[in-house]
Amino acid sequence: MKHAWSPRKTEVQRFVLSFGMIACGLAWGLVELFALHRSRYRAWRAGLGLPHEQGPDPAP
Repeated sequence: MKHAWSPRKTEVQRFVLSFGMIACGLAWGLVELFALHRSRYRAWRAGLGLPHEQGPDPAP
């Protein structure tokens, strides 16, 4: 008679799922990081800068 549930198989599945979730999270973070860097670079190239880099507004 075969056992339907095996603790060893369950541990392997948990490890694979955990590793997969962490790997996907890291990949997503890298994609977002590069997208942010690209948008900042394009704004810099266009001469727009970013609001916090331009200094305070002049007084009227």
